[in-house]
Amino acid sequence: MFIDKSNNKLAQLNILINQHNLLMWFSLFIIIIYFLPYFLLGENFPIRIHDNADSNIVMAKIALEDGGFFPAPNAITYRIMNGIPISTIDSGINLYLIPFKIFGFYWGYVVNKLIVSLTAFWGMLLLLRSHIVSKEKSNLIYYGVALCFALLPFWSFNLPVAGVPLVLYVFFNRRKGIVKKTDWLLILYYLAYSSLIFTGLFLIVFIGIIGIIDLIRQKKINLHFLYAFIFLIISTILINYLLFYSFFLGEKIPSNRLEKVWMHYGIVQFLKESFIMFVKGDIHTHASSLQTIIILPLSLIALAWMIIKKQFNFLFLFILFFIAATSIFHGMEKWDRYSQIHLFLWNIVPINLRRFFTLHPPLWAVLFAFSLSIVWNKKIWSKILVSIFLVVQVVYCFLNHEFIKNKDYPTFKAFYAENQFKEVKNSINEPLNSFRVASLGLHPAITQFNGFYTLDGFVPSYSLNYRHDFKKIMEKEIEKSPALKLLYSVSSRCYLLSSELGIELLVSNPISRKKNIELNKQGIDNTSVKAISQLDYNYEQFKKMGGKYIISSVPINDSVHLNLKNTFEDEESNWTIYLYYVL
Repeated sequence: MFIDKSNNKLAQLNILINQHNLLMWFSLFIIIIYFLPYFLLGENFPIRIHDNADSNIVMAKIALEDGGFFPAPNAITYRIMNGIPISTIDSGINLYLIPFKIFGFYWGYVVNKLIVSLTAFWGMLLLLRSHIVSKEKSNLIYYGVALCFALLPFWSFNLPVAGVPLVLYVFFNRRKGIVKKTDWLLILYYLAYSSLIFTGLFLIVFIGIIGIIDLIRQKKINLHFLYAFIFLIISTILINYLLFYSFFLGEKIPSNRLEKVWMHYGIVQFLKESFIMFVKGDIHTHASSLQTIIILPLSLIALAWMIIKKQFNFLFLFILFFIAATSIFHGMEKWDRYSQIHLFLWNIVPINLRRFFTLHPPLWAVLFAFSLSIVWNKKIWSKILVSIFLVVQVVYCFLNHEFIKNKDYPTFKAFYAENQFKEVKNSINEPLNSFRVASLGLHPAITQFNGFYTLDGFVPSYSLNYRHDFKKIMEKEIEKSPALKLLYSVSSRCYLLSSELGIELLVSNPISRKKNIELNKQGIDNTSVKAISQLDYNYEQFKKMGGKYIISSVPINDSVHLNLKNTFEDEESNWTIYLYYVL
């Protein structure tokens, strides 16, 4: 009997294409489901506040409005702390400003996060298909792992973590001699949508380590890899021109970071920090990897299988070792035996060197794919098992959705309270650039978002002298509370503080007005401070720095120094605003 082999191969190819299409569309459908709450709720979505609404979003707003897409190297914004360089809040060319410009700041935030998720999916898919999962294995593995990676709760709205697989795809191609014209565009896309000091620097080091290992093993230079690495370095400098200009050519103004106090502990805490990073990942969720339930156990089982079978995969072992070593380094930075080295390095380059952990999420995803490849074989039970692992990981990602994690936090609309602050501006009825305000019991980002010029703020680096001057306003108040003294010494936040309000504003997110109402109905009073009875501020120093109004979320009982101009209530706002004129 004659069998047409060409027709048989064509049929297999059609099945493969159909399988690819099905998995692709299914993955995109799941991502759309993941983003539905952002679109359905609009500005009523409960947004992450810590290192996001309290800082990053308003920094993007001010960078866009005061600096534009190509700010001058010496550009200054006067809306924060009586003037700070734009380079403090903007590194250079940033593609994530475009959605903010087109769609506004809530919808720009959502569009950016969607772009981040889709980039994560596509980059991981390319990396796994081309270099990690062999063609003999199922498409389900690399589509499933790429989907899991795309559903991670990526911090804020740019690509430092999510875009790593795309860059690794370019460099892994070049290791094999595969050169594409799009390589340069993919590198530029990542750099212009990312953050050098958060992840970019550590990605460069990681790629450099791979290049050095290849050089040692192969005893020759891979020119394709080298050219791309040089292009990466040069492009990093050009795209982050503000950052490099301020560091090498800008005016050398002592930074608040020079006085940052680091907490150092004994060996037990060092080991605990290292263990937590390896097992749970970044608990502050700047770079969540969600490896604890499925990925980590599978990776350890895969390692055991390699040892038993004596079939070692160099890349798997290298990645697992890198994660373990950088987890140890993460914990080491708080070890008292390492403190002097840490402080020495910090004084040379004031960058948090622990941030190698920002590479962990994509690396854990690669280990996940490796592990599933070992599980997968032609037997039906293995296919069912792989499917179960992927489904559980997808569910785990959904359970860590921003909507679930932040369900008790204020919504975007309630947090920034734009309508309420329009009333505040109308009540003051003065040009906003003619006076300065400071906030008490509120993040300064709220007033900054609404166009006010503030004495306070939260930026990575600012003048040390300004920090000293600002501290004079509330020095007596800080002395009342050891907790405030400690927190002010370890934090970059330049906030008005009250010993009666405590440290809650700095270390936690406020509960939404809706949640407070629910608690009150249950007989639970969640508001610990009804009013500030005594605020020992140096008001002359406040006025000397240009301050005119204090915007507070609680009443202040001080008629000698403060005049209550007005009180503002708004059902859509999370705050009751008390506007005080400083006498």
